[in-house]
Order: sequence, then structure tokens, then C-alpha cells
Amino acid sequence: GVPNNGNIGFTGLTAGLYYAIGNPYPSTLSADLFLSGNATDGTLYFWRKTNAAVGTAYATYTALGGAGTSSGIGGITPNGTIQVGQGFIVKPTGTTLNFTNTMRTSNNSNQILKTKNVVEKDRVWLNLTNTTGVFSQALVGYMDGATQGVDAGIDGAYINDSPVALTSAINGEEYTIQGRSLPFDPSDVVPLNFKTDVAGDYTIAIDHSDGLFANGQDVYLVDSSTGAETNLKTDAYTFTANTGTANSRFSLKYQKTLKVDAQTFNENNVTVYKNNGTLYVNSGASIISNIKVFDILGRVIVEQKNVNANTTTIKNWKANQQVLIVKVTSQDNQVVNKKVVN
Repeated sequence: GVPNNGNIGFTGLTAGLYYAIGNPYPSTLSADLFLSGNATDGTLYFWRKTNAAVGTAYATYTALGGAGTSSGIGGITPNGTIQVGQGFIVKPTGTTLNFTNTMRTSNNSNQILKTKNVVEKDRVWLNLTNTTGVFSQALVGYMDGATQGVDAGIDGAYINDSPVALTSAINGEEYTIQGRSLPFDPSDVVPLNFKTDVAGDYTIAIDHSDGLFANGQDVYLVDSSTGAETNLKTDAYTFTANTGTANSRFSLKYQKTLKVDAQTFNENNVTVYKNNGTLYVNSGASIISNIKVFDILGRVIVEQKNVNANTTTIKNWKANQQVLIVKVTSQDNQVVNKKVVN
């Protein structure tokens, strides 16, 4: 057939609905020019789900940048160039969508999407992972034109395509991409959302960063549940989570708290749960010395000595279906008793 050229438009659309369209030209297309030339919510979604993949299915792009779908081989992060034949999803705020020759570019890289470094934007990409292959990426950045509220074309809403996700919060809603105002304020705090349908251990780490975050600015992850405050520029943070949402547990900040009170070893800070025959124990910031599991008659079912860690698991233990008492003793001989149904 004859390659497309000139203006190509779609009419009769319904504002507020998502539409799957694609680059109609035999050349690459600028995502930024497409967004600026159309009335949309300012976010493009690229389907990148592969067979048996775990985690988010859509790579997300706004004027702030792109958030990817997986780490390592096969990881895709939009950089603003839409390749020939590349499809995407967009939500118009009007009744038309248009493509024009002015949106076309000469970037003919054989990679569909790739990471692009934009030095005038200060950005940090956060990855949520676990040992079974779960992956979720969130982008937080500071740029001209952004505010702490919702900014069309800069903030990218989470499309809710996975039950396991790390996102940032704006007005109580989930966003895969969030832009915040300049000049950068080191006292700023960004609330994060987390949810999962599988209990277990997860890790939050920086994938990459640019601007001031690549030039010495620290990034701290605060876990209000354990009291931990981790500089993600030097260390990843691994935590234990129950199923459900924890939208007030994590936040992002850029200054270390001058004084963090020592965490109290009590029932609120000790987590015990059972999953697939394994007992998981997490004491927050306190070090565990000993764990004993009793049945309701007071008999010891299993004991783990010399734990010397704040997290541990107990496997291959047998007990009838009943309520059990888990006695957790800290290094300074404080005791917490938790009930768990076997």
C-alpha cells in the first residue's frame, strides 16, 4: 500500500474513555508533540506484558518521562519516541485525536523504546521487586510547570493492571508518574502507596536517577511500620508485607531525620503470619534472640534459638489445626506473644 503522509484524524470519540491507537506513519513519532497537539489527559500507556510475566503490564509516559515494566533483559522504559507500528493507549478529553507531519521525527533506532536522559529534569525511578519476579516501577520528578497537585501531561495515573504495585500518591490517588514543582525543596515529602495480594518479603530500590539526584542528593525511604529510614542512594530496603494495601506505610524524603527514637519492642512492632506452611516473624528494628511456638495446652511445638536477626522463618513444622501462641524474645529479654491460626 501507499505509506501514510499528512494529517490523519479520528473523530466521534467519547471524552474520558481509553482508546488503543498507534503510529500511522512509516517514520518515528514524537510522544511529546502528539500530546501537545491533542486534548488528552497527557499520559500514554504502552502494552509490554509477556507470557508468564509478573507485575505491571503497561509502560507509562508523560512529559516528565517514562516508567518501565520490568528490570533486566526485556525491560522497557518509554523515552518519548514512538516507533513505526508501535501501538499505545490514550484517554482523550475531547472528541478527536490527530496525527500530523510535524509530530514525525527522524529517530529510527531499532529499539522500540529506550531510556532517555533529560538533564533539565530532576528524577528518580523506584523499583519494587521480590524473589519470584514481581516488578513495579514508579517515577518521581521535579520539573518546571509541575505542582504538588495533579498536572495533566506530567502526572501519569496508575492503570491498575497488577495486584502488586508501588505508586506515589496525589490527593489519595495512585500515580505511576508524579511531577513536583521547582525549585526543589529538600524538605519535601512524597507519600507512597503499596499493595500486594501475596504476603512475603519485598525490596524497594532506585533503578536510576538524573539531574540533582544523580549529583549527590540523597533519597530516603521511610517505613512508618518499622521506623526504618533508608538512604536508597546507598542501600536497597527489604521489608515483610501482609496482603492488602499499606498506603500510609512508606514515604520518600530527602533529608535524614536528625534523631529517630529507638523502636519499642511490643505487639505493634512485631509481625507474625503463616503462609503455605511457613511461619514468618518480623520484629521491625529489634533483634530477635529466641522464638517458641506453643499449642493452646502450653506444649512447645517448635523452637528456634540464636536467631540474631529482625526477620526469620520457621519451616517444616507440624501442628494440628488450632490456635497457636508464638513467643518472641528480643536480645534484651523483652517478650511479645502473638496468636496465629494454623
